Amino acid sequence: MKRMTKQLTVLLVAGVVCLVTGQIHPAASPQMSVSETYVYVCSEEADAPYYCDGVYYYGPINYESNYTRHVLANEWPGQAGDEALKTGTIAIRTFGWRELGCGAIDHYYTVGSTQYRVENNLSQAYWLNPYTQAQNPILTKHTNAVNATSTVTMRRGGDYNAACAKYKADCGNPTATGPEENWTLWGVPDPVDSDTSMHLSGMSQNGTHAWELSGYDGAAPLSYRQMLTHYYAQIALSGAPGVYRWTWLDVDTTQTRYGRYYGPKANTPLTMQTGRRYWVPFYIQNTGTMQWNISGTWPEYLSYHWYDSGGANVVIWDGLRSSLGFGLGPAQSTQIQAKVVAPFSPGVYTLKWDMVSEGSFWFSDQGSVSWPTQNVAINVQPSADLVHLPYVKNSSGWISTITIHNNSSSAAEVDVTYMAGGRTDSSFSHVVSAYGTINVTPPVGFFGSAWVAADRDITVSVSPEPEQVFLPLALKDY
Repeated sequence: MKRMTKQLTVLLVAGVVCLVTGQIHPAASPQMSVSETYVYVCSEEADAPYYCDGVYYYGPINYESNYTRHVLANEWPGQAGDEALKTGTIAIRTFGWRELGCGAIDHYYTVGSTQYRVENNLSQAYWLNPYTQAQNPILTKHTNAVNATSTVTMRRGGDYNAACAKYKADCGNPTATGPEENWTLWGVPDPVDSDTSMHLSGMSQNGTHAWELSGYDGAAPLSYRQMLTHYYAQIALSGAPGVYRWTWLDVDTTQTRYGRYYGPKANTPLTMQTGRRYWVPFYIQNTGTMQWNISGTWPEYLSYHWYDSGGANVVIWDGLRSSLGFGLGPAQSTQIQAKVVAPFSPGVYTLKWDMVSEGSFWFSDQGSVSWPTQNVAINVQPSADLVHLPYVKNSSGWISTITIHNNSSSAAEVDVTYMAGGRTDSSFSHVVSAYGTINVTPPVGFFGSAWVAADRDITVSVSPEPEQVFLPLALKDY
C-alpha cells in the first residue's frame, strides 16, 4: 500500500521557520537532457544501501519494464484486476516524473551529458524492504497493465506538465482537496468507500479495485480512464477526450463487496416492457475540463442508445433527453432522475447510457476518440397492450387527438411516446381510470409516429384521420 511520501516539512519554532530536509541536491539542469528511459532508485534510510543522501544509487534501471512494474506489484492491491492496474500504472508512471511532495524524484544524478531521475523508495515502493531489496513478484497482469498503457501519463491543465498523481490506500468519502496542487487534487465524492469520516487527498488504491468490481446483478464497473478522471480533476490523458467526459458514481450500498468498499451499480431495471417509460436514478460526475450547461446553444443532457443484444447494431440511436437540473463545472457531480423508453419489440437488448451536447456531439463519439458508455443488458417483455399510430401531428393547424379507452376494471397506466426521424422525441405517462377514457394531443410542433403502451387492455383511436401514411425516417446521427 502507499507509504507516506517524503516531503519538505515546515516547522514553526519560536517564530523561526525551519526547513527539515536532507542534503541539498541539484535540480534538473535545463542544459542537460533528462533520461526518459532509465532511472536510479535510492533509500531514505541512512543505514540501508543506496542512501538518498549518499553517493551511490541503485541503477540505472529501465523505467517501464523494471521500475514501473515493480512499483505496481508492490503498491497496488493483490486483488486488483486489469482496470485497477492500468489506473495504478498511469498514476505511478506520472508520480515518477514529479519531485517530492507531488512525486518520487529525490534529486537528479548526472552521468556524462545525461541527467537521471533518482526515485525515492519511500515515495513509491520499488523495494518492500530497502535493507534486503525484497519485492513482490511481477505477475502477468502487472506486465499487461504496463504494456496496455505504454508511456501514458497524466498532464495537468494549463502547462501540461505531469499532474500531481498522489495516491493512498484509502481516501474516504469524499476525498479532500490537496494543497499541493488544488486544481488537480480536488475533493470529490467517492461513494464506493463506506467510510465517511476519512477525508484524504488523491486517488484511493483500494477504491480503484472497488470501482472495477463486476459479476453481480446490475454491476457497472468503471474503466481506468473513468477512474483517473474521477479522482484527478481537469487532467489531460492521452487516449481520452480532453474536454467532455463523464462517469457515474452509483453504488450498491446494500452490502460491501471488498473490505469496507461497495461495488458500482447501474440502477436501470434489468427487465422492462415494450414501449413503457421508466425513471432511473443516476449519480453523475463531470470528469472533463469544461462547464456543462442546461441552456444555450449546446446544452448537455443524459440520454441513451438501444442496441441489439450483442451491442453492435443500433436499434434506436436517439433516446429521451434528461436534464441535469443545473450546470456542472469540472469535477462537480449531481443526482438526477433519468427517463428511458423501452424498445417496441420484445427481446434482449443492450442499453447504452451516454451524455450528449445537444446539436453537436455525443460524448461516446468525439471524432477519433471515444468515451465509455454505461452498458446494461435488458430483457424487454411484451406490455399488456401496445398500439402503434403511424402518423400524428400538432402543427400547421392540424392537431391530432389521441383517444385512449381503458377496457379494464382497474386503472391503467399508459405511456405515450412520440418518435420522429428515428429519435425518441418525448414520452408522457397517464393514468386512465377503470373503463375510463382520456384524450391527449402531441407536443406543439410535432409530427411523426406515436406508440401507446399500457399495463391493461386499451383501445386507441386518432381523429381527425391521418392526412397521409407516415413512415419513420431511417436512424440518423447528427
